[in-house]
Amino acid sequence: MKRISWIITIPVTILIVVFVLSNRQVVEIDVWPLELSLSGPLYLVMILALILGFVVGAGAMWVSSGASRKRARQAERQVRSLNAEVARLKREQEQDTTGPAAATATAALPKAQATSLRA
Repeated sequence: MKRISWIITIPVTILIVVFVLSNRQVVEIDVWPLELSLSGPLYLVMILALILGFVVGAGAMWVSSGASRKRARQAERQVRSLNAEVARLKREQEQDTTGPAAATATAALPKAQATSLRA
């Protein structure tokens, strides 16, 4: 897995360095509704635009998956509750089979049946 990471990381890094070195000219960006004008190297403007797009896309995905996360949390709570109930029922069942009532019930049976129940 580490090798695959390096196989992908090294070429991407080389491409980014080549892109930065070949796009150093200064560009001016006008932000229309604010009457704001920014200038900077083209590579910086493009990288910032990519980062902004990533953040906006990740935020949109996070908001749209909110219902799925809520269902998953509810299902997890229900599973924990059901597991606790199963454990409680198993404890009750073990107490019923090892308690005094079980010994009394097997004592009242004929000897052959009582030994087959205990086994």
